[in-house]
Amino acid sequence: MFGKYMKYEMKSMGRILLPLYIALVVAAIVFSFNIKLTMNRTVAGILEHFAIITSILFICMVIAVFIVTVFLILQRFYRNLLGNEGYLMFTLPVNTFTHIAGKALSSMIWIFAGVIAGGVAGIISVSIFSSVPEFLRELREAWDVLVQNGLAVRNITMIIIMLVLGILESILKVYASMSVGHQWNGHRLLGSVFAYVGFSIIEGVLSTLFARAMNGMGFGSLGMIQVSSSGEILMPNVVRFSLIVTAVQILVYGYITWYLLDRRLNLE
Repeated sequence: MFGKYMKYEMKSMGRILLPLYIALVVAAIVFSFNIKLTMNRTVAGILEHFAIITSILFICMVIAVFIVTVFLILQRFYRNLLGNEGYLMFTLPVNTFTHIAGKALSSMIWIFAGVIAGGVAGIISVSIFSSVPEFLRELREAWDVLVQNGLAVRNITMIIIMLVLGILESILKVYASMSVGHQWNGHRLLGSVFAYVGFSIIEGVLSTLFARAMNGMGFGSLGMIQVSSSGEILMPNVVRFSLIVTAVQILVYGYITWYLLDRRLNLE
């Protein structure tokens, strides 16, 4: 059932996001092609105004992709589970955890799809100043430099994992904030904002206290970069610390969201 639920969520978000991401790449192509033509002095005067228009269009598309992605993630959760559609959604033969996990996972997938689309658009834009093969060659050389300087693959993998967990934590934090705000009989949007700010303050205080406790226990500076005897650069303690904290936050925000939706849901 989870697979069907995910399929439904992916399609629902994809109807809007997929054309938007494609439009971003197309805008980057048009922008890059037009700028290259403008650099040609024989046609620069003719295309000068069009170059300004395509530049503005490309910037607007980048902003639109970010805003629409965030808005859709919030809207899908609020409208489906906390709004009038909740009466129908909670009659489906799936539990509350499936609702939360399905929406969080689909949101993550589309966020990464947006990152990929943005990366492709960025590469196309960079091709204004250098060819794509040359850019890829430079990217390969940069990777080789990182490896030669001891930044091992496992450390880069850890960073990627931290990025994935960070995005998941951010999504669940927003879900938990909206779930708390929905407990208010009135001004639910304001309650959600207050809950989000409150969670952020609590996070900052607890992270500071935990960091001080770890330093006091002799774990050393969390930001210290360590080098092994073989010359390999080891990941700073702050990364390991962040992974632990983020994992705990995911569990806490996930539980808050689940509890409020499963035990204290009020759709009136």
